[in-house]
Amino acid sequence: MTAPRAMSVSAPGKLFLLGEYAVLAGGPALVTTVERFVHVHPRDDDEGYELCGISISDPLRLPLMVRLVLYDEEGFYADVNRLSADVSEFFEEGTKLGLGSSAASTVALVTSVAPHLSRRRRFELAHQVHRRFQGGTGSGADIAASTFGGTLAYHLHPDARPAPFRDLDLRGITNPEDPIHTDVATLDPSLELPDELRIDAVWTGESAHSVSFVDAVAKALSRDDRAISAILANIASRARMGIHALRQSDAEAFIEAIQKGDRAMEQLGATTGLPIITDTHRRIRALARTTHAVAKPSGAGGGDFTLLVGPAGAPIPRPIEDDYLVIPVHG
Repeated sequence: MTAPRAMSVSAPGKLFLLGEYAVLAGGPALVTTVERFVHVHPRDDDEGYELCGISISDPLRLPLMVRLVLYDEEGFYADVNRLSADVSEFFEEGTKLGLGSSAASTVALVTSVAPHLSRRRRFELAHQVHRRFQGGTGSGADIAASTFGGTLAYHLHPDARPAPFRDLDLRGITNPEDPIHTDVATLDPSLELPDELRIDAVWTGESAHSVSFVDAVAKALSRDDRAISAILANIASRARMGIHALRQSDAEAFIEAIQKGDRAMEQLGATTGLPIITDTHRRIRALARTTHAVAKPSGAGGGDFTLLVGPAGAPIPRPIEDDYLVIPVHG
């Protein structure tokens, strides 16, 4: 098959709202996109793949993996050597922000070289690429967000769950309104954040290594499956609560789900010994209360972003604005 002509595309970053860790065991996750993008453009010259915005030792690893998967699955060699990828929007003053730059890069690369494929198929291919790139640990919810955009619920199918999470069976998305079924997951992209809700992402200034945290939770699960399973079930139930609140456009119920999700994440950290909840997060949480807002880690915890969620129109506490980078998400 002749490779299609590459296109200029952009793919957004993402933030987890609810369902972290539990999504690996079949529970629902709730993710949303942010206004930070990876941009990929075809080049006319033949000077090789160009990565802008970051300097890494092996910039060709991801595009070559895209090329390999597309050849294996679709039968054509993608001309990744004539692409330029710009990831600079995922960095702030040289610091990498935890917005899913590798997932967005994967989606942008796949979309650029395979624009003729359906969005569903591009998701499946990007998921496969990213799983290989990460060593088989990710849920793919970040890939789904970057592929489909907006706010969506995500449920990983049993065969796609990494071990030892595969042995658990937390209930996934309940009655999706507009489901997209893929080989690896079911998605509900019909969700919208209520106008009465405000969400901001506060960069704590502490980078976290999500893969190592997931590995640690997996090891804790193998040692004490009953305790960890119960906490993961609690995290999943808070995600279902948040999904239901969005379907009802109930901002107050969604804020409550975020608050309870924060408590569940703290319980997971206390049980595993992981610093999922940091001192910085505790400070932001305390400041949030002064404006009737709540706070919760986004993603694996241990740093990166804290979500600040409250009623629309509520001010961001001045110490947070002064001391941290705040990225508006909604409202």
